[in-house]
Amino acid sequence: MTAAWRVVRSAPLTVGYLLVLSATTALLSSASVRSDDRLLFAFSTNLSELARAPARVLVGSAFWTSGWGQFALWSVLFLGVLAPVERRLGWRRTLLAFGAAHVGATLVVAAGLEVALSVGAVAPTVAFAQDVGVSYGFFGVAAMAGYLLAPRVRICYLVVLVVYLALAVLLSHTFTDFGHLTAVAIGLACYPLARGFLGDSYPPFRAFLSRSGTLDFDTANASTEGSAK
Repeated sequence: MTAAWRVVRSAPLTVGYLLVLSATTALLSSASVRSDDRLLFAFSTNLSELARAPARVLVGSAFWTSGWGQFALWSVLFLGVLAPVERRLGWRRTLLAFGAAHVGATLVVAAGLEVALSVGAVAPTVAFAQDVGVSYGFFGVAAMAGYLLAPRVRICYLVVLVVYLALAVLLSHTFTDFGHLTAVAIGLACYPLARGFLGDSYPPFRAFLSRSGTLDFDTANASTEGSAK
């Protein structure tokens, strides 16, 4: 219980976000398939809904998963990446990076789809596609997390991240995969948020091999972390 409370206190944004995701996942699990589709469509960032209610879908689309299996996967990733970043940078900077990547990548993808529709490169039905999820925001923060690593590890980490997502684009050609690469670019553009917390001022990737086995950046001194929050 003490360990769980420490996690909540050190990363309230991450924990709170996962709680909301668990609630929306439970809602979808308890509703009918028809109700699920109607609900997810209402919060989808497709071209139709973006034109009709942009604020609602840009915010609301980030709070849904496809089921408990996906929720479990995202929980592991959020606790392994987002929570350590939040401990290092504070919840405000983490939220700003997450929101910038989620909204920015969504709008870039939407613009690309508009162009593709105008030249007939995609089917008209793409304007009404179901499109919700947390991945854009996550990959944005994951990219920014690279700045918190030691220089040599940073390069390897970012190369693996970019190559993985680039391969996904080459193999699947989906607009979501292009959005992931865009989110990484936005996360890297969030350098000003990580400036002053760069990994080269700390022992090389010491926390990555911590007892938790996650990207734990708790090694920063308390006064520095407190100033970020």
